[in-house]
Amino acid sequence: MQDFVPDDMLTFSLQNYSEEIFVEDVLAPTQLRGAYFVAYNSEENINFFIRDPQKKLFLLNQILGKVSLLLMLFKGNTNLFFLIQKALKKNLSHLLQMLQIMKNLIQNMNIQTQQIKYQNMQFKVLRLI
Repeated sequence: MQDFVPDDMLTFSLQNYSEEIFVEDVLAPTQLRGAYFVAYNSEENINFFIRDPQKKLFLLNQILGKVSLLLMLFKGNTNLFFLIQKALKKNLSHLLQMLQIMKNLIQNMNIQTQQIKYQNMQFKVLRLI
């Protein structure tokens, strides 16, 4: 999680047999990077899903009191649904979810490549003069 600064960070509690749903608009090819963890060690089973509106499953992860990291690329023009469910019947779990959206990662890399090519071209022109 080095160099990870989330755009959004939130803490919430889950009651037994409950779920929280978060929605993220994905308007362009997007890289999603995030971390989530149960605030204390626990044997509770917490399920973490990412789905699109057509119910296509991108990720299913079970959290057992540990940190997880996800790094995925998604196509644009869709919504992603983040579902977090508490499956076992123990005390409240305090879940911290950190998300950072790094939009158009590929586009940014292309811009940097074009800048390097342009600088290289300028250098060649100066060498000819």
